[in-house]
Amino acid sequence: MIDHSHIYLVIILPYIPKIDNRIPKWRLVIITDKCQVYHNFPDDNKSKNAMVTFEESFVWDLPDNKYPSLREDCDKYEQYFPFLPESAYEYHPGGNTPRSYRAKYEDGKEEELSRFFFPKRSARTNPFIFLNGYEPDPLMSFIGTYCGNSNSDDTSRVVIFATHDGGKNWFAKYEFNDIGAMENFGNKICPLSLQGEESNNDSLSLCKRELVRAENDEIVLKCGKNIKIRTIKWNQTAEIVFENHHKLESGNIVAIKGKGNNAIENALINNDFSDDSFGNGVFFKVKVIDEYKIQLYECVSKSRVNLPARHIHSINRIKDGFMIATGETYPQGWLMIASVTDADNWADNIAWDEIPFIRLNYCRDSVQRVVGAVLLDNKEHEIIYASDCSSMNIDKIEELDGIPTNQMGIYKGKVTDVNDFRNFELLEETKEPSLFFKELDGNYVFCGQRGELAIGFNRGKSWRHGKLNEPLVHYMGQTKNYYVIDGKILRIK
Repeated sequence: MIDHSHIYLVIILPYIPKIDNRIPKWRLVIITDKCQVYHNFPDDNKSKNAMVTFEESFVWDLPDNKYPSLREDCDKYEQYFPFLPESAYEYHPGGNTPRSYRAKYEDGKEEELSRFFFPKRSARTNPFIFLNGYEPDPLMSFIGTYCGNSNSDDTSRVVIFATHDGGKNWFAKYEFNDIGAMENFGNKICPLSLQGEESNNDSLSLCKRELVRAENDEIVLKCGKNIKIRTIKWNQTAEIVFENHHKLESGNIVAIKGKGNNAIENALINNDFSDDSFGNGVFFKVKVIDEYKIQLYECVSKSRVNLPARHIHSINRIKDGFMIATGETYPQGWLMIASVTDADNWADNIAWDEIPFIRLNYCRDSVQRVVGAVLLDNKEHEIIYASDCSSMNIDKIEELDGIPTNQMGIYKGKVTDVNDFRNFELLEETKEPSLFFKELDGNYVFCGQRGELAIGFNRGKSWRHGKLNEPLVHYMGQTKNYYVIDGKILRIK
């Protein structure tokens, strides 16, 4: 373990091995506050003490991402980026363990995956920390990041991870982007060899990276106008001085274009960034000093998609995959499906394979602040979801002088109406904003932020309400008809 590490979370993951007649097994998985993951049974239960023997798990990144390196002659699965603290370049697990993974897809295509890069390693910046974004399943398990992403102390990549081998290997399958409005800075940007020096390069300019709303309500990538750079001062973090007023705000995301005078300057540059491409993926966060000066920090997000999200509120298993909700409101409140349709023990559900992610909503009138949702495979393809929003008025009671009603509660509607929440009907009233919503073996379980409990039996045909002394938050798994949620056990007869 990394020095001064502590165990942050322990989970039990079911899985179906590809050997031993594919009989379901389990692994105990430990997540530390330094973003390391460990699992027992490292040799698939072949040794005498396998249950109490733990080995560090591998975490693999998305295909387009490369691990940062201090070496100019780095390997092909790495990218020369000499601006971070030395500890950021360490590999865990280290030693002679493999640093890349050859993924072979069903269509015959092969890609080399890099190790997953953790910009900061702390309990509050750990992308494996979840709220309701954990769904253990013997065929494939998912975890979705829940971090605040509002400041430098709780900033993290917002990622959906999948594992098919009980947590021995984890694969990043989707990463949401940073909208570029929060002061959630990564590491300082300054190579040790240049501290105290200046770079004067007339070819360099800076442009803003934005995710903006188009006329059709889609979120599109926008490359801003070039802003001429006069000087880069290599202080504790890089300080850029402009010739003219930059008009940037703290938290904005930017790229640098031009031609470097040396290898270090070239590592700053992303000339292929445009309205149609994220280029080589090199972006920075801005902290404004004054109208002509900014500081550069690492941009934690490594995403190359147009959808921004602060975190992932929930992941629920559905018949044909996983239902993902990011909470929040437009343009950071999304409903998605990860399509995993193979359902039997003999299907090769492999986490490194390409998994389609289908976004359901796209506009500001769509269902918002979804804390949990399921999609039914009935004739209408209905969506059942719970909302934590009390500020969006959905209707008015005209007979009572127009008293507004809010969007709290559990709602039902057709998937074709997902972009107009007014077409969804209230399935069950709740007095509290939702914090937990999940379908457990055909029963809907809701819990509000202050402990309001509602269980909808037989998919909501009848309901019972109660009150807990504290809310349900983290679903941890089940055995038979017993469900573990935080420190409580829920039994549904």
